[in-house]
Amino acid sequence: MTSKILLTMVLCAILAAATVVMAADQALVAKVNGVGITQAEFDRNWDAFLKQKGMSAGQTDKAEELKNMKKMVLDGLIDQELLWQEAKDKKMLADEKRVSEEIAKIEKNYPSKEEFMKVVKDNGLTEEGLKQFLTRQLSIQTVVEKDIASTITVSDKEAHDFYASNPDKFKMPEQVHARHILVKVDPQADQATKDAAKKKIEGVQKEVKGGADFGELAKNNSDCPSKQNGGDLGSFSRGQMVKPFEDVAFAMKPGSISDVVETQFGYHIIKVEEHTQASTVPEKDATERIKGFLKGQKTNQAVMAHVKALRDKAKIETLLKI
Repeated sequence: MTSKILLTMVLCAILAAATVVMAADQALVAKVNGVGITQAEFDRNWDAFLKQKGMSAGQTDKAEELKNMKKMVLDGLIDQELLWQEAKDKKMLADEKRVSEEIAKIEKNYPSKEEFMKVVKDNGLTEEGLKQFLTRQLSIQTVVEKDIASTITVSDKEAHDFYASNPDKFKMPEQVHARHILVKVDPQADQATKDAAKKKIEGVQKEVKGGADFGELAKNNSDCPSKQNGGDLGSFSRGQMVKPFEDVAFAMKPGSISDVVETQFGYHIIKVEEHTQASTVPEKDATERIKGFLKGQKTNQAVMAHVKALRDKAKIETLLKI
């Protein structure tokens, strides 16, 4: 994933929950203990919600479905406001140092500060607006961590029961870690073009068998983007590669080099780095991850119960006509 895509995702998440300073004459969609949530704020979050779903409002003509989605967005804004108000009441506000550190983490995913700020601006935020949003979100996070998550525990028995009840989640498929060199040729190419491509790959194969470095040959000769990593395709299981390539790769021993393999993409030479047989993750190796997963589930449930309690005590006025 490129840094630009990663940061754009972060900023989309920010916009999905961002709040703005409300002008007195702005239309409201709700009031939470007298604090207004604006129509503009709802509209931004609604747009972000649809983008995250990869859809537009026009893609559903089901009135009930549309109504439920809008209610979900509005409820999310109300819950955020309730938790933010609690953070302020309990004086659990994130300080400037923590906010700056969080911004620095996000900024690291982008080539330069200038490009980072351009994306911030393109998404309708200022640097100050970003700070205000992060102050709010980090403060809410503090409430959740200190008052809720810190009280959640997962026992060894719970972890064991989950492992025993979900055997399929701990099965590791057979995998091959391989590199390749590809000389691309279109399946519809004429015979002369195919012959030239095959002659080239055979020349490369000769160099490989002569002891030349596979990674360097891939960088200099492969037509696959993996050439930037010396032809490294990483690990893959059955069904992830085209069948002629897969059949050869899974039949090879680690360290071996294939003959020329023809696929719909052209001609390949494959080098297998590692071949891992199907296995099951031992319970002792999975326990900590299971506990983390179960704690996350319990924490989410506890947060929902906590917010419900806040709602029961709050004065909430819903003004949006859904």
